Amino acid sequence: LLCALSPFWALCGFRKIDETISLIEKAGIRDLNEEVGQLSRRSDSHGMKGFISHLMALDAMKRRKIVKQALDWAVSKNAFDPIAEWISRLCREFSEDVGALSPFYLNLLCLNPGDALYLPAGILHSYLQGTGIELMANSDNVIRGGLTTKHIDIKELIEVAEFDETDIQILKATPKNSLESNFLTPAREFALSIITLKEQDLFISESNRNIEILFCTRGNGRIEAENHPEIEINKGISVMIPAVVREYRIMGDLTLYKAYVPIYF
Repeated sequence: LLCALSPFWALCGFRKIDETISLIEKAGIRDLNEEVGQLSRRSDSHGMKGFISHLMALDAMKRRKIVKQALDWAVSKNAFDPIAEWISRLCREFSEDVGALSPFYLNLLCLNPGDALYLPAGILHSYLQGTGIELMANSDNVIRGGLTTKHIDIKELIEVAEFDETDIQILKATPKNSLESNFLTPAREFALSIITLKEQDLFISESNRNIEILFCTRGNGRIEAENHPEIEINKGISVMIPAVVREYRIMGDLTLYKAYVPIYF
């Protein structure tokens, strides 16, 4: 789960295949004609898997030519075009990486503060710009395919990634009560909510709860719990509350994000 704290640009999941074909053809990437033709003849997840496999396996000279052609197209755009803007930025920074063309085949999104994305396993994604809160289940298989100086494992990426067209759902927090709203996802390993208080408000936690981390993004206040010292909290401060603390109270004028492990009955 990724929740934006600032305007946040991301690539997430594969576009509709006809969009990808149209974008590459309009950009005039001549050295991808053969690969785009094959994708047109098999416009399904297997075709997209083949397209990405071929793209990632290109020799260095052809990669540089393709990135240069994409950059030439991007800088020629007169009106603001988010895809062209990001193609331009990525091609300049990663001039030998065909991942710089990923805005052509991955969904390009801009989240507003408070918007969130839920990313199931296997969904290819990249965070481009902005500040956000990310929650992840335990994982030993973060696999990179480009746009990084870290280790890249193309073979394993092709094996585990999902190549289906992806309809991206931007999540909004759903009110749980007058003070707290939850981001509803299928995840059983973690959850995220927003607690928003005004000066006169009092938040009382549930008594049956797991470990929680509170992160303050606005204002200031205090947290109280029986047999524990009072904690002052303000913007930028995070507090871990163990499950053994049966109940706590929050007062102040502030906004907190609460990351926690849900309890299932």
